[in-house]
Amino acid sequence: MQTQPGSRKMWLDAAAQLLAEDGIDAVKIMPLAKKIKQTRTGFYWYFNNQDELFKSLLEVWKQRTTEVLLARCEVDCETLCDAVFGLMALWIRADLFDARLDRSVRNWALRDSLPRAWLKRSDLLRHEAISGVFERFGYGQAEASARAELFLLAQSGHAVYPGSLHTPEGLLCLAEYLCGMKPTPSESRRFVDHSG
Repeated sequence: MQTQPGSRKMWLDAAAQLLAEDGIDAVKIMPLAKKIKQTRTGFYWYFNNQDELFKSLLEVWKQRTTEVLLARCEVDCETLCDAVFGLMALWIRADLFDARLDRSVRNWALRDSLPRAWLKRSDLLRHEAISGVFERFGYGQAEASARAELFLLAQSGHAVYPGSLHTPEGLLCLAEYLCGMKPTPSESRRFVDHSG
């Protein structure tokens, strides 16, 4: 009797790692099989073809990025600064938000319509959720939308540009700018304590 090779999760985790490290061109059946010490035929226990793997990989990306961010937007916070700090923690906590995978899917979407469609839906959901955070704390729809857009642009920049946003001081300044108010010392302290 033939036994199942590896697991679907093992194949997907390896594919996500290859995508995050080397881009979509690296996500091929043989390198995946080698990475997890399985045979090429083992791949077909879990996927009909590479296209099915790619769709499943986009589901993994959505879970590790968009769904995490959407859940964070729903956290009940007492102040806007705390809510923004909670979202900014995703930028620097790889255990919470897979920024490398997110960046790789964005690069992939520049040349392929499949990830582009997923990314378009995802970015819309992210924008609406972050706008909702600002609206809950009193900003009108237009200003909340603009602040959400700036937040998302800063998050993308944080992932690729090694500037001042990689320091606690830089992030505190950005939070002040995004929130339109200076964080209190206790808010700032909580962010520094919980973001590292």
